[in-house]
Amino acid sequence: MTSDRFPTLALLLTMLLVTSAFAQDMPPALRLEELARGLKQPVYLTHDGSPRRFIVEQAGTIRLVGSDGKLARTPYLDMVKKVTSGGECGLLSVAFHPKFPFNGWFYVNYTAKPNKQLQTIVSRVKSAAAGAAGAAAVPSGGA
Repeated sequence: MTSDRFPTLALLLTMLLVTSAFAQDMPPALRLEELARGLKQPVYLTHDGSPRRFIVEQAGTIRLVGSDGKLARTPYLDMVKKVTSGGECGLLSVAFHPKFPFNGWFYVNYTAKPNKQLQTIVSRVKSAAAGAAGAAAVPSGGA
């Protein structure tokens, strides 16, 4: 073995030994916990800064898990008629404005065919009442 390869090999072996020793002492950092039942094709989970959880369903709904841990019967947002879903298409994500508790704005990312051509759309939505349990919300932009 040539001397110019020895430092590289020594470094790789050292990294392997240190990584192996470290990994053996580390307990698993993840655990699974059921959040809700009765969901259809959930694709995203987030929060608005409160204890509530929002679950995006691919077909075009956002479901709310309240601070009591219970799934609300009616969707927080229903865009099923606007969304083209299936495969990698549908309502894919939601993001809350930093001042959501005050202005009620959030943003949705979805696919639709407004002109018979599939498009990815990001729309701003206004909640009926900022921080309210339900949203009589309609996207203000997009298709």
